This record gives sequence, C-alpha cells and structure tokens, in this order.
Amino acid sequence: MTKNILLCFIDDTRNSDKFDKFISKFEDKEFEVHILNGVVENNIQPHDIIHIIENIFTDELENYNYYFLTNIEDFFILVYRIYHQFFQQFIFFIDDHINYSVNLENIYKEILKNDVHPNENIVKPIFINENTYREFNNELIGRFCVPLIDVEDLFKTESIKMVQKYYYFNNSYFLFEPVNGEDIIISFEKNENREELGYFNTKIYYQTLPIHEAIQLINELAKSKNHFIHSYQYIQRYFDSLKNTIINSGYFMRKFYLKAFELLSRSFDAYVEIFILSFLINIVPDSKYYNRIYSILIDNHQIKRDEKYFYLYQCIRLGFVNSGLGNSETAILQRKLYRDIYNSFKKEIDDRYKFIPKEERDENFIIVLTGQFLSLNHAPTKTALDRCYSLIKHLGKKVMLINTKELLTAKGLSPFYNLVTGNQVKEFEKFRYIKYKDIEIPFYQTPFQMPHMEEILRIIEVINHLKPYFIINIGGGSITADLCSQIVPVATISTVFSGLPLSEGQMYVIGRKINENDIKLLNEFGFSEENVIESVFTFDFKPQQNKFTRSQFNLPENKFLIAVVGTRLDEEITDTFMEMLMETTSLGVHIVFIGRFTKYNSYGAKIKKLKDNSTYLGFQDDVLAVLELCDLYVNPKRIGGGSSAAEAMFKGLPVVTLNTGDVAVASGSDFWVNSYDEMKRIIEKYVTDKEFYDQMSKKAKQRAEILLSMFLASRKCMKWQLKMHTYTCQIPWLTLRD
Repeated sequence: MTKNILLCFIDDTRNSDKFDKFISKFEDKEFEVHILNGVVENNIQPHDIIHIIENIFTDELENYNYYFLTNIEDFFILVYRIYHQFFQQFIFFIDDHINYSVNLENIYKEILKNDVHPNENIVKPIFINENTYREFNNELIGRFCVPLIDVEDLFKTESIKMVQKYYYFNNSYFLFEPVNGEDIIISFEKNENREELGYFNTKIYYQTLPIHEAIQLINELAKSKNHFIHSYQYIQRYFDSLKNTIINSGYFMRKFYLKAFELLSRSFDAYVEIFILSFLINIVPDSKYYNRIYSILIDNHQIKRDEKYFYLYQCIRLGFVNSGLGNSETAILQRKLYRDIYNSFKKEIDDRYKFIPKEERDENFIIVLTGQFLSLNHAPTKTALDRCYSLIKHLGKKVMLINTKELLTAKGLSPFYNLVTGNQVKEFEKFRYIKYKDIEIPFYQTPFQMPHMEEILRIIEVINHLKPYFIINIGGGSITADLCSQIVPVATISTVFSGLPLSEGQMYVIGRKINENDIKLLNEFGFSEENVIESVFTFDFKPQQNKFTRSQFNLPENKFLIAVVGTRLDEEITDTFMEMLMETTSLGVHIVFIGRFTKYNSYGAKIKKLKDNSTYLGFQDDVLAVLELCDLYVNPKRIGGGSSAAEAMFKGLPVVTLNTGDVAVASGSDFWVNSYDEMKRIIEKYVTDKEFYDQMSKKAKQRAEILLSMFLASRKCMKWQLKMHTYTCQIPWLTLRD
C-alpha cells in the first residue's frame, strides 16, 4: 500500500494549538507527518527540500505520495511552481505573515516577480486551513486557494500531463523538478533568440553530479569516432562503472543523473548522442531513448549507410534483451530505417535484373539464406538446418544453404555502449557442404564483412543463374535476401517467431495468428495480411545423450525443481521476477538456473535465501537430460526462449509464462498467466495439486508433439510453395516484373 507523507516546512508557528489541531486531521487519516521548523533561520531554499526528502526516506522513496505544507508565503509560491508535479497536493497554512528573508538566488527572485506562464502547467489547487477569504501578498494563492474542509479532499485528484520544465533566465536554463515529460521552456527573457537547450547552458538544481570524467571522454569521442574504436575497452569499463554508480544512487540523484545525460546527448553530434542514449537505455529501458536513436538514424544524412546498418542491429538486439523496451512507434521507426537502408542498396541494382517468371524457375530447387551460422547449440543455426532437412527429406527438394553473416555485423562499427558483434566461424568459409544427420547440404559462407555490395551482387548473380523456385530467409533483416526478392520470391521466417520479421521480401512467416496490430503495421509499409503465412514454429531437438541423477548436480532429491533457462538471463531476470521466485521457496521449491547467468552471485549477495534455495548450473550441452530432472519450467518476461520451453514440454514439464514472446507462442494459451503475482499463485498450485500437475504435464507433452511435427512443417512448406506459385506482384512499392 502506498504511504502518504505530509512534509511541513514551517517557521514560527506562534499559535501552536491551531497548527497542532490542523495536523492531527492528517494523522487521523494515517498520514506520516514530518515537521521541519526553522526554514528562514536555516536559510532553506526550495531546492533543498529534495535533499531533505532523500535523507529522510532512503528506501522505496519513489513509492510514497508527498504532500507539501508551509506557512511561508514566498517559499510556498516557489515550491508550488517549480515542484508542481512532484507533490501530490499543496497546503498553505495561514498564520501570522512570515517574511521569507533568505538569500534567494536570482532565478527564484525572477520566478516570484513573474506571473504563472501557461507552459508551467499549474493546475493543482492551493488548499488553505481557513474557510474565509483574505488578502494575500501574492495574488496567486488567492487565485487558486480552496478551503480544506476534509482531508479526503486531497485525494480527489485529476491526472495531469507531465512536462519537464526548464526556466530560462540570463542566458541559462534551470532544471528543478525530478519528473519525466515533454520538454517545456518557460522564458523570462524578452529576447527569444536563445541558445538551444543543452548540458552546458543548463543549471541542474541538485547536488553536484560527478560526471567530469564522463564529459572528458565524451569530448574526445566527439572529435573522432576512431577514438571510440581505439579506446573502446577503457570507455566501456568507465561507463560500466558509472552505470553501476547511477543504478545504486538515491532516487533523486538517479533521476538527475539521467537528466544530465539526456542534456549531454543534446549537446553533441549524432554519434555521441546515440552513444549516450544507448548508455541510458542500459540504465532505464525507456522507449523514448530507443525511439530517439531510430529517429536520429532516419533523419541524419551524415551517418553512412553501413553505419546505419550496424546501428540497426545493435538496436534490434537492445529490443530483444530488454523485453517491453519498444512500442508501436518503435516498430514503425525500425521498419522506416530498414527500408531507407534497403532502398540505398536497391538503387545500385535497379534495372540490372528482371524478376524471373515462375515457369522459368526450378520448382525443385530452394535456397535458404541465414544471417548467422554457428553450431547446433545456436537456435537460428538449428532452425536453418532443420528447414533444409525437412525440404530435402520430406519434400524431395534440392537445397543450398548460404550464410550471409549479416547479423550483428562489425562493418560500419560506430560508438555504441555495450555493443555486441555477431560470432562467426571462419573455418566454415572453406566448407562446400554441411553434413547434418544423414544428409549433406550444399553450403556457402561469405568471407566478406557484410553487407558488401560486390559480394551481394555475386550472390544475386548466382541466384539469377540457378533460378531457385523461391528463397527462405531465416531471421529477417537481411539486405542480401531482400535484394534477391527482386528476382525470385522470398519467404522470411522470423527466429523471434512471436513477431513479424523485418523484411522487404514478399512473404512473412510467423508462428501464430496474425492480429490487428500486425495488419496495421503491414499496411503502413504497403503490405497486407495476404503477405503473411501463419504457421506453427516447429523444432527438432539436439538428441539427448545422457541420463543424469539429481545428485550429480547436487540438486535436492526431495524438492520441487523449477527450471529457468536462457543464454541472456542477466538481462532477462529482474528483481521483481527473482522476488516472486523466492516467495515460492517456502513450499519446498528449489530453483535451477540453466544457461548464462553471471549475475547469480550478485543476486545471492542481496537475497539471503537465494543460495540455499537455488542452483546455478551454467550452460549445459545436454539440456534435455538436465530438464528431465526438473518439475516445472518458469519463464521471465522476455522475447525469446521458445526452444528451451519446447524442450521442457517434451520432457513433460508444464510451462508458466506471461502472454508475451516466443515462449507464450510455443507453449500456447493453456500455460499463460497475466502477471508475476498470478505466476506465483499458479506455481503454488503446481506444487500442491498433483492432479492439476499431471493434467498440465499431459498437455505439455501433447503441445510438444505439435511443435516437433515434421509432417506439419512439411505441410507448411507445401503451403509456401502454393503461395509462391500463385504469387503476383501486387505490392505497390516493388518494381518486379513477372
């Protein structure tokens, strides 16, 4: 339950009975009341109240509702205006007039001198402790005052649009309030030819933020992006340390750190701005930072094409590891950026190739393109091989597999915090075939850093010569595949099968039913639901090699084991998810973390019972054998994870997941919950209700049968062929000729 806090900043309350009686009304309503006497005597200025609040309330400060009261008129007006959104309500206690004779800074004097500006968004009433009207020195109180008849009146609030106010005076901007919202400038200058808002012309009214070294590094970065490349390790280490400092700071300090870096991002060129925004996303996964990066990349014509492609994939990865980071605007911006990059490449092949009519294409030959090819432990690689295998063994097709190495390319490398480049196996460049199970698949891996225009043209030339019936693109976001769609149809299978793939090709293959949001997004870019193939994303697991016992992993024999599986658990597991899991351990639950979870020990340091009630097994080569030891699969909020959920269901483990991401799509609605609270309740039901557990375990196995159905996968391939066979060039922006 949210606590209500009444903060009384007062001075010289001579009629103490009157004040005490008034305050008791709040105490009767279970307000926590704090009285700070001596505002004038101690030269308290408005911005000091933020420090005072932070010192009083150290834990869960952001979860409280704060109400402000004072009996000092000018002090009240200043706090009422500059912290209007931070405080829930404002109360002016009418008593003998007190002169606010402190050494006020000039900005405060200017605010007192000027009437309220519409942009200040002043909408809250001023509650007073008397029923009769009187004259006030500042007419603003008289204009907004309302008698406080009942404390309950304070709770009758209307939501207001949050704005980030900057006051402009004497060639400087002033920032007071720790809130988020649209930037609004309140100018006290007649001359409107002011400098653009930035860090170096803004005074932040909070204690000093130690970011001097960060500014030095950013200044060096602004001189040349090569400085970032040459000093990457040092820059990364410094900003890693700074990120931890900010995350572990007090609530208000953290807010003002973020504001300082937002302002810094506006004070430099696009490369530095993107770097700072990527840093901020790693502290607070906020869509406004994410969308701003996409907007910069779309609008800025100085950033080169390869750099934009590099940034695109860095952003895609950010969205993947931070579930919920993007919104509907993000989806549009991402596709706009990709289309801009694609069109830039497309201009170089316009009129060079003609679309090959279906009767001239070899209907028994299909090419599979993938942006990354590593090993059987890599889900997209396994997906590519399984599709090739199904096409060859079940449909009798000739297949060629090409690794274009476009995923998380290092080409165009540019400043980005915590950047990641895709793994590559250079040895595969020598391979002409990949042996998989009982077949050999013709194979080619480009030796170039992609996207490389000359190499793309060579691949297009090969395809133009071989005339495959169609191309299957694994993953999406492939310039190579989408340029090939100029000559043969391309069906793109998203490896994040819960969402639409990023593609300019003709067909989108998704692992669920299409919805209204999908259709709206497709229409925005000239596609329709006719371009979508609804499918079930099928799996073919790496065979189980072992039969383990719990004792081999020091797992408790008599406890209910919950498996949490993933290669990105550091990003996917949050405090909220971990707390929910720990609340289930009183029922005899033991958590088994499988995969990559380097933060396990740091979680153990702050959650005392974690080590006694969980085991971190790290990466397991034979995950089916390990899952066989567990009882339940529980999924944190994330986008990926579909393969491990399917493996768990194959072993009879029910799944508990939110209705989002690949795990939700793979498991089906029988295993969905709406919140972590509901997740905890359903886990408890699995632990205590054996009949329910057995029923859901059976459903899990039945679902796994569907996900493992090669017949179903083959049938979908036949549907693709049918669509490709009847496909006509009905997409307005494509210039295909059949």
